[in-house]
Amino acid sequence: MGRIPRKAVKSFAEFSSFLSSSYGETYHAGEVFRNLLENMEKHANYFFAESWAHQYNYARATSLTKGDLDFIEGGSDRSERALTGRLRKNISLADGFSPMGFLWSFWRLGDESAESNVLMRLRMDPVFFPETLIGWSLFHYQAELLRDGSRRVLSC
Repeated sequence: MGRIPRKAVKSFAEFSSFLSSSYGETYHAGEVFRNLLENMEKHANYFFAESWAHQYNYARATSLTKGDLDFIEGGSDRSERALTGRLRKNISLADGFSPMGFLWSFWRLGDESAESNVLMRLRMDPVFFPETLIGWSLFHYQAELLRDGSRRVLSC
């Protein structure tokens, strides 16, 4: 099996903790982390096929090449393969793993896989994002403002 950059390990662990806390009591952070590593190992031929980018690149992380599409479409485990592709695209030598880049990839690449209800909820619920990702407890009126779909509502 190949190796991920040393800087990426800490970021993967933190991302695993975030996913774990977002799932509630369902998954422990260690289990999420182990699953990510097992996913990388299972798809090592794709995951470690190219050298790591020197720096994070938004355009690269949020687009799919023909090789990416062939990999994702190449098996029955499409959502797992899409997750692998997103993980792969958000690793660089300088920055390690970019959790925010991963989320940008999810937003940009759309819903071709629903690998995580948590990520869909982050995308769809403006209150879940600050409460889960940043750890802010919002007042009821703040949550109402954030969820209001009106065009002329401003919240700070």
